[in-house]
Amino acid sequence: MLGQFEEALAIYRPADAPLAGDALLALGRFDAIIAKPLAPHPWQSLWQAYRGHALCLAGRPDEALRLVTAAWPVDIYEWVHHFEALLRLGRLDLFDPRSFDASLRNADDSLWTKLARRRIRADYFRLTKGEAETDLGGEYQELIDAYDRAGLPVERVLVRLGQGRVLIVDKPSRRGPVGGQRRPRNRSPSAYAALGSRCRGSIEWTQCGAPVTASRLP
Repeated sequence: MLGQFEEALAIYRPADAPLAGDALLALGRFDAIIAKPLAPHPWQSLWQAYRGHALCLAGRPDEALRLVTAAWPVDIYEWVHHFEALLRLGRLDLFDPRSFDASLRNADDSLWTKLARRRIRADYFRLTKGEAETDLGGEYQELIDAYDRAGLPVERVLVRLGQGRVLIVDKPSRRGPVGGQRRPRNRSPSAYAALGSRCRGSIEWTQCGAPVTASRLP
């Protein structure tokens, strides 16, 4: 998660090899995930979430859609990849926020889990306008600040794509952010662009095979 993806691949035991899915996705090694349809117990459900995400990023949307529509995520790690696939497929009509919340009712209370849940909800409401009173600009900025402090490169890229879309096409309301946190200080679009350039590195995310920029993301 901290960007040492090659090192992460080297330390997994054979029995836990499916946990390398995040590192393989970050390195763009989609075929290593797609070519392996099964994973040993208890990783099959998580592995299918990785495969749906990888198929989408590899430009195989029809296969990705078949896989994600048959999936039923049960924890936040599966939901993260399930949601990213639906987002890039343009099929958020298949995402049920109530099922999402219900399946995570007893989830761990770690900061990573809390941030992941907030990021998914922010992207969902950005595209569905499900909560008109939500200050998405403020929510994204709080997420950016938190992920910057944590040093998580993939999450820093993903959350900036959503923030960039808000800055380009949306007009965030002046009401409070998701969860009732305080509104952070305002920053100009040029400041956001400068922040985004710091975390791009060599990671290039795709939307079903096509390079993604903030202007292309749904």
